[in-house]
Amino acid sequence: AELTNVTVVAARAAYGGGIGLSDGTHALHYVNITKSSSARGGGGIWVSGSASLLCRDSVLLSTASDSGEGSGVSIVSQGPVSLQNVRFVPANVSGSVVYTARVSVFSQQNASVACPLGFEYSAAQLQGSAFVYPWSTSSRECCEFHSADWSCTACAPGTYALEGGSSWNPSITCLPVPFGAVGTGGAEVRARPGYWGTAGRTQRAI
Repeated sequence: AELTNVTVVAARAAYGGGIGLSDGTHALHYVNITKSSSARGGGGIWVSGSASLLCRDSVLLSTASDSGEGSGVSIVSQGPVSLQNVRFVPANVSGSVVYTARVSVFSQQNASVACPLGFEYSAAQLQGSAFVYPWSTSSRECCEFHSADWSCTACAPGTYALEGGSSWNPSITCLPVPFGAVGTGGAEVRARPGYWGTAGRTQRAI
């Protein structure tokens, strides 16, 4: 199947909040998936079975996965998957933006991740073995997996970031709240009682 110039808004599913692909060969061109979410994985796109996918020139905006795996894309297929010039802007949840498992060929070119305000960006390769289909009663197949794990992690209480980290600017990190301020995490920082502030909150505490 091929989808071109398609927008998916506020969709919800157990797997693949915006689009779910189980078998066959698929191409997504100029596809925008916005405010979509999933319960198990693939807030934007879920690719499984023997499906192969070429996704290019697309945006996944404010997508989320309740499980924390693949807020943008979850790939558990045996087919080749390629992401080209795809931009991910995940919702305010921590976890992997792109999750891959049991994939034969995975590649990306000019894919980028922009984290929300108050979130750090990180990239790591996690490898090991796991039950990829623990919810299946017919087969509990254990296999090798790896997670691209482009992740957005919220600043912890006592730290803050007034910007969001990204794959092109990973140097944005969570900072300790200044003297006279209190931070609940994320981008939230307030002046303590008795210290100067504007309307109860400010970007700078003195």
